Amino acid sequence: MKVLNRLGIFLLLSGLLWSCSSSLTFRGRQNLLSGVEAGMTKEEILKLLGEPDFRRFDGNFQEWEYRKVHALTGEKTIVFVNFERNRVVSVDSYDGNTPPYPHPEVLYPPVLSGEEYDTSAYPPVYSPADDRYFRSLYKDIGEAYSPEESLAMLKDAVSERFFTVMQCMKILDTTSFGEERLQYLRVLAPVISDMENGGKLIDTFTFESERKEAQKILLEQSVNRMSDDNLYLAEMEKRFRFLYGEMKKTTFDSERIELLTFAVKTQYFTCSQCVQLLKFCDFDDDRMEYLKRLAPRILDYQNSEMLVDLMDFSKEEAKRMLQSYERKL
Repeated sequence: MKVLNRLGIFLLLSGLLWSCSSSLTFRGRQNLLSGVEAGMTKEEILKLLGEPDFRRFDGNFQEWEYRKVHALTGEKTIVFVNFERNRVVSVDSYDGNTPPYPHPEVLYPPVLSGEEYDTSAYPPVYSPADDRYFRSLYKDIGEAYSPEESLAMLKDAVSERFFTVMQCMKILDTTSFGEERLQYLRVLAPVISDMENGGKLIDTFTFESERKEAQKILLEQSVNRMSDDNLYLAEMEKRFRFLYGEMKKTTFDSERIELLTFAVKTQYFTCSQCVQLLKFCDFDDDRMEYLKRLAPRILDYQNSEMLVDLMDFSKEEAKRMLQSYERKL
């Protein structure tokens, strides 16, 4: 009888253990995902599945990856939960270590030191208009009967081509009126192929009010997401070099804050880029003002310790701020 009782207890415990662990594979996998529904928030997924093992992002799209191991058999299950604007849009899962279809590796921007900021190391992302086409366009704009006709020609041209800063400067020089030059710049700004040289465009404007407006136009241009992550990071770095150059030319910190405020509306930053910007500041109060603007736009929170280390007396405050945004991802 004792043997039977022990056997019954063993079988009962085994059954309980199997029922708990089976949620990680086979039919249990379906049980694990049965509570996941389209439209759920990240907070609801965290309560249901816990913290993900990996996170990926692409603009407003995010993917959380969970890796589960069966407690008894060691079999593995991988679950993907995809979010669009912080709401679940799809879920996928499979058994084993390798998906049955190609899946992107976890993307985190690289950690770069200040010495590694060499724009020439980044590949060209967009090919600008060839010389023959540009000479024809430049001639047509210069000979147009009215500013409206010139602007229409330019809008048609940018629908299919990119332009270098030098080409943009020549187009702006077809008119001497500041407002017309700004109109041309608004059309050209989204298709500039070498934004790291954007400071040369700012220098073509005479009056300070025009220079500020030109800065705002260029800084608020977003980086288009592309399928190749390296190209995306390259283009993002070029936009950063333009911002950094404009901030470096500026004497007053209030003006640097204004430039940064324009940029963070559309741009994202790596922690190493943020380090370069915070080095403009001499005191923690100023560094925290920068960080308040940068923190929601950081791509690689796993490298945020380098930002905390820059603080003299505000390390804990900076850490709490960065962690609060990291948890929102």
